[in-house]
Amino acid sequence: MAVGIGFTDLVKRPTGRAAEVTADERRHGAALLRGKLEAVRPPVLIFPFKEAAVALVGKFQGNGWLEQRFAGAELFVMPGPYEAKATAEGTIASLARRLA
Repeated sequence: MAVGIGFTDLVKRPTGRAAEVTADERRHGAALLRGKLEAVRPPVLIFPFKEAAVALVGKFQGNGWLEQRFAGAELFVMPGPYEAKATAEGTIASLARRLA
């Protein structure tokens, strides 16, 4: 935490694939994460994978900055691996501008 960045996961058990995680496990993990984030109060929560963001806030279109918040944090979803280069670069640039 020396630079104010942390990494976590929603469900604390190994799985072969995401489909093995149950809805109850996701809900439980979201509640635990909310409590931790409310205690720490980070300004931004960045998701490297859209599926994790959907598990927390529900379905949405696209990526980048979301209108929703979670535990008071602004939410940002990284572009997917198959997104067009120009679109992905613009999305990443918006993150860099906001965090500068």
